[in-house]
Amino acid sequence: MTFAALRDWYSLDRYRARLTIGITLSLLAHALLLSLQFGLPGIGLPSLELPWNQRRGQAELSVVL
Repeated sequence: MTFAALRDWYSLDRYRARLTIGITLSLLAHALLLSLQFGLPGIGLPSLELPWNQRRGQAELSVVL
């Protein structure tokens, strides 16, 4: 093997390794996002509760012009 061929092989190997790591991290992030349960009880991460879904006490409305 010549030095140029060895250098090209090493470069291609590094490219594949970086691509594999990037795809793996992307898949893990997307799996985490898909595992979230928004507003549903269950196992997993805490759900997101929107503040306007909570019941609040009514107050009198008075408008003065």
